Parts: sequence; C-alpha cells; structure tokens
Amino acid sequence: MEITFTQKASVKLLSCFDSKIDASSQKGVRLSATNDSCRGFEYKLKLVDSPSPDDIIYQQNNLNIYLDSNSASYLNGLVVDFVEAGSVSGFTFDNPAAPETCGCGKPVSSGCPK
Repeated sequence: MEITFTQKASVKLLSCFDSKIDASSQKGVRLSATNDSCRGFEYKLKLVDSPSPDDIIYQQNNLNIYLDSNSASYLNGLVVDFVEAGSVSGFTFDNPAAPETCGCGKPVSSGCPK
C-alpha cells in the first residue's frame, strides 16, 4: 500500500498540534475514507493523541499517519496535499483509485482538522 502526504501537507498538519511532536510522541493524524456512491470517496483527517488498535501506522515527514483499517482498500495510491491559491486554501486528495467525481477540484477543508 502506498499513501503520500506531501511536504506541504505534513508541515501544515504538524503546525496544527498544540505542542511540538518529537520522535517518542504518538500524536498524529487519522485518515479515513468512505465510499459515497454519488460523489466518489469522502476523506476525513482527524488529529489524534494515539492510534486506534486496528489502525495501520505510517510515518512520513515526521508526521505519524494512522489509517483506518476499514478504509485501507480505498486509500492505495492516495496523495494528500495542502494548497494555497489566492483566498482558497485546504487539503486536497488525489486518488487514482477513486471513481468519477464531480471534478470541482476545490480543496475539501481549510485549515486544521479537528
């Protein structure tokens, strides 16, 4: 399985935590996806203090990434980025495995996930 958080996405997510994350910290971001047959996949990022027992654990760019095991089949090849374009900023999700979507191309959330 391959999932990529770009450097910009990782830096933005790391800046969302109240305290600096060191190598021993379990704080990270949980990534999950649901298949919405009408709109393709819906992705969720959530800041967490530690992984859930069934999470698949990755680390990229000093960011702990916890994948919801029920979502794993939807996430292979996913690239998560953070874009800033004029007055619009947010996380984008590029998934080659996703079915056709509306194609609006707008970032799905601005700022830090909750």
